[in-house]
Amino acid sequence: MHILILLILGVAMGFVCKQIAEKKGRNPKLWLIVGFFLGIFAVLIVALLPPI
Repeated sequence: MHILILLILGVAMGFVCKQIAEKKGRNPKLWLIVGFFLGIFAVLIVALLPPI
């Protein structure tokens, strides 16, 4: 059960990172993967990066 929750949160954080990365002109596939593994930390990192 705990693994399922972690998997769902990972996918959600990956999707959030992907959306932010697309708006900032960054690689969305890369940030989807980074968001999956790093979670909220990746969201903060991509949100603070300047747009390209």
